[in-house]
Amino acid sequence: MVIMIVGCGSQDPADNDLRAAEQPIVEETSASSEVVANESAEPKEQEIAETDAVTVNYAAQYNGQWVTLIKPERCGTCKNTLNIEIDSANQATVSIQQASDHGTHLAGIDFTVQLDGQGSGAFTFDEDGWFHQGKGTISLQSDVIEVTITEMKDNPDADEVSNTYNIFSGTQQFYRPEVNRRAIMAKLMEDTDIDALEFKYEDEKGYWYYCAVIDPNSEGEPLCYGIDPYSGKYFDDISGGYEGNIYSDHSVPDFDEVAAFVKQKLNLEGDTQFNGSDYGLYIVQVGEQEFEYDSDTGDLFDSKTHKLLDGIGLIEPTQ
Repeated sequence: MVIMIVGCGSQDPADNDLRAAEQPIVEETSASSEVVANESAEPKEQEIAETDAVTVNYAAQYNGQWVTLIKPERCGTCKNTLNIEIDSANQATVSIQQASDHGTHLAGIDFTVQLDGQGSGAFTFDEDGWFHQGKGTISLQSDVIEVTITEMKDNPDADEVSNTYNIFSGTQQFYRPEVNRRAIMAKLMEDTDIDALEFKYEDEKGYWYYCAVIDPNSEGEPLCYGIDPYSGKYFDDISGGYEGNIYSDHSVPDFDEVAAFVKQKLNLEGDTQFNGSDYGLYIVQVGEQEFEYDSDTGDLFDSKTHKLLDGIGLIEPTQ
């Protein structure tokens, strides 16, 4: 009997746990596991759906033109544009074009890159227009496209090697053009003391045109300015006369003063004549020779070829 009692009704907790494990509750545990598994699977499906949504939106959000932010200093790589076209498989065709400060040097790279789920990818390029090839990465971020050139070397298949110019190295960030236009407009309003301006258009030279916002019932045409967004020079839209520079504190020199300054610096003989200004450059004639002078940088150009001749310095402001 004692053996029967021990065998039928053990008070040992371990035995009870073992007996409990043999009961149908195991099925409940299995069912619970199933529920947990299903619950954990749902977010994964949702996550995949969200990832797919981002993938679909790549082209809609990023296709088109992007530009580097304009900075208030001269630079050799500031006129950079990026054009990107992304297909349904997230393969991006990218073209980056770069112009030096005065447009005398141009470089560019073209490549195709497969973007991952984070909008990033690695690429190679075979030529930048100056006999260089290299590697880089691209990353699509919320409101910017970031491109990093990680490696650049001479193209071994090129007939010659050039150290004159090259595509940028390191990292460049590209923004939608509208970001720059708003920033330039704010600076121009501050410089001209105009309360309200609006962007009108961009011409074939890359100059931007802004006009004052006026009462529609007022008579006359609004005051308009053209501006080179990279140098900061702005001019009267009608006459083309140089008005100032949003990046510079230099005062606009007197026309006759410019002509005399150029003649003195070049040690030339002959009468001087001021022939006007063209998009922020002073056109000066000394004898039979005509020059273009940049009063903000001190650069002097041949007026016919527009080639840089020399840097003759800045005119000291008249006391």
